[in-house]
Amino acid sequence: MVLNLSQKLIIYVFLVLIVLYLPATLSAGATDEEEILIDFLWPLYLSLPAAEKPKVALVLGGGGARGLAHAGVVKVFAEEHLPVDIIVGTSVGALIGSLYAAGLPADTIVDMAQHMNWNKLVSFKLSPVGLYSTKRMEEYVTKYIGNKQFDELNIPFACVAVDIRNGEKIILKEGPVAPAVRASATMPGLFQPVEYRHRLLMDGGVIDNMPADVAKLMGADIIIAIDVTAQVGIAKTNNALLILSQVIYIRGNFLAEGQLKLADLVISPEVKDITVSELNRGEECVDAGVVATRAKVRMIKKVILNRVWDKL
Repeated sequence: MVLNLSQKLIIYVFLVLIVLYLPATLSAGATDEEEILIDFLWPLYLSLPAAEKPKVALVLGGGGARGLAHAGVVKVFAEEHLPVDIIVGTSVGALIGSLYAAGLPADTIVDMAQHMNWNKLVSFKLSPVGLYSTKRMEEYVTKYIGNKQFDELNIPFACVAVDIRNGEKIILKEGPVAPAVRASATMPGLFQPVEYRHRLLMDGGVIDNMPADVAKLMGADIIIAIDVTAQVGIAKTNNALLILSQVIYIRGNFLAEGQLKLADLVISPEVKDITVSELNRGEECVDAGVVATRAKVRMIKKVILNRVWDKL
């Protein structure tokens, strides 16, 4: 096997660390050799050409208000300079994912999540197919990212919806972003379906609440899934919206089990007691996302470095 310069450099630094650095450090009282190696190899990884790095996908699952935890996740990714080469989202995961893919600063996304409310996303508009319109959600996304097309985003992005006419899973990754996000996050029952390219679309969580397979299709080498599903046994069901969301997420949890097996790493913020409608708990959700992701930073780096090493 012929090694290129970057690969030779990785091997050289790895050996130097083992032979020279670790014995001295261990004698000084350090015990975690793995952490030391990660700390030293990570800057080297960051300096590699893009073509030599594995493509890392962030898959943001659906969960209503719980999905505001995704804002905390991207905050840590930005602060820790963790790579995100592909983003795939369902429902609120599509909303947060589109903003980050468009290049919005993580702190701005966090502020949006902490001050989110239903008036910004929906309006009352009685019709035979739903009480509320999500047109405001489309306008809300457009306010922050403009009329961007998918191919104009900083990071390749896709979101998932379902065509309620035939139950087909629709992967949205071309055309205007804002209406696609709206379609992915429009829950059936209370909200009106979204007409999009001759289809009648609704919340992707109905059919795929954790679209890790889409990340694979987009060329991901490493998949990091953010799971914000509810704990069914403690979910509140004291109004029509919560009952409907319970039905959707029971099915979603079942379908997500197979998708999570495709992930190299799963991050699960502690938001299981938050209902789909409690946007007023945005700050709590963001904090949960930050805490859960910070706890996995070392593991994320390890997974990435292991994949680089496997390519040698």
